[in-house]
Amino acid sequence: MRAPCPSPTEIRKRFARGSEVFRQGDQGDCAYLVECGAVEISVERGGEQVVLATRNAGEILARWRSSMTSRARQP
Repeated sequence: MRAPCPSPTEIRKRFARGSEVFRQGDQGDCAYLVECGAVEISVERGGEQVVLATRNAGEILARWRSSMTSRARQP
């Protein structure tokens, strides 16, 4: 018999446009639900930020790789 999953902790955060949700090198230990706006996922290459993907309202943003940075694109 499997142990029940621990209940998730819900914390609501607001991010201003351009602020980092998480940074390249951070430990991946949570997920975010984008309630409104959009978030860009990028990596630094050659001193420049390269956008890999965008998560929009209703999508999940997971900190599953510490090699990426996530920045709020729209409030």
